[in-house]
Amino acid sequence: MKETKRQRKKRVGMNAATQSAFKKGYRPPSYREFIQPNGLAAFKKTTLGVPFVNPTNFS
Repeated sequence: MKETKRQRKKRVGMNAATQSAFKKGYRPPSYREFIQPNGLAAFKKTTLGVPFVNPTNFS
């Protein structure tokens, strides 16, 4: 029988990136407004958000 994604997550556990994201908690990305060379205002992403990690996927 084929191993499902959830079964694999339970077997393997969290990788280092997922563990750090889980410790930081969910945080959406932040943006700042800047003026483009053509004079129009735009938003630039300054920090990436941390994805939500559901701990029940790994238990």
